[in-house]
Parts: sequence; C-alpha cells; structure tokens
Amino acid sequence: MAIALQDVKAFLNIRGTADDAELLGFLDDATAAVEDVIGPLTSVTVIEEIDSHGPRIVLSRTPVLSVQSVSIEPWLGAAAVDDTAAWRLNPMTGVLRRKVVGGSLPFYGRGSIFTVQYTAGRPVIPGPVSRAILMQVADMWKSQRGSMPMPANGEPVPVPYPGAGGFLGADVMELLRPYLPPPGIA
Repeated sequence: MAIALQDVKAFLNIRGTADDAELLGFLDDATAAVEDVIGPLTSVTVIEEIDSHGPRIVLSRTPVLSVQSVSIEPWLGAAAVDDTAAWRLNPMTGVLRRKVVGGSLPFYGRGSIFTVQYTAGRPVIPGPVSRAILMQVADMWKSQRGSMPMPANGEPVPVPYPGAGGFLGADVMELLRPYLPPPGIA
C-alpha cells in the first residue's frame, strides 16, 4: 500500500486503535479510486494481448516504467516473432510506436496479435497524490461521523467532481489533475 495507516491517523489526528480496521478500509477504497483515475501507484506487471495491424499500440495501464517483451503472432498461422527492440515507448501515454526498418513495417496484416509484457506504476508516489488519498480518506471518515449535508428525506447529498472520478471530491481531483492521462488515453 502506498500510504500507511500511521500516515492516515496522523492526518486525521487519531491516536487510538479502535477505528484501525475502518480506516484501513477507507484507505484501500481511496487508493483504488485514485489508481482508477491516474493509474497504478506501485509497480505492477501487466501482460496484455492487443489485436493490431498498424505501427502503433496503446497499452491500457500508464505510466509505463518498462517494456519487457513484445511478441507478434502473425495472421495465417506464421511463427511468433519477438519484436521488443523495434518499438519506442512514450511512458506517460503508454503508446508504443514501431520503428521503420529498411523502409517498411514488418506487419502481418489484420488479425495479428501482439502480446506485450510491461511494468506500469510509479517509482515514487508524488506528494500531491499522497495528499489527495489522505484527503479522500478524511472525506470518507467525516461522512461516517454524520457531517455530510443531508436533504429533508435523509439521503446524503453526493458532491462528485463534474465529469471525473466518481466519488472523489473536487479538491482531491484538483491535486490529481497533473497526473491524469492525456485526453484519449485511458
């Protein structure tokens, strides 16, 4: 986990241990919500199959730390080709572009399947991202303590960030804005 329970308790100024299990649940949920918006916070290995026939592949998990292998299973049953060295990576967008070799692109047509093994995540979690998770846990903690606005019928009033990450608050999303994937990538 990116943030320890002790960090959450210090942020919320909680000294006892009676609420530790509840706080850990909030921390897990807040971390998952942030990762859903900006990508993995810690290093994860991903193996992804992509059906493509062009000089570009878009990986689904960003940022990409490294690409271990790219293999091509060409259409019409030809043998698989290890093609790792022939690609250039944009780590923030997850876009792999095939270098032109000898004036042509060695692709095998529609139906070729690329299997890419790569590592996604961050070597270090940026301070604003940690702060956003702590703020989200604090918002969740407050809602458990009855401090959310309530309409007359007793249902809680949701205050989502417009067009973004579900239950993440606007202040949390503002901290995450620099780490969002570029438009069209996600």
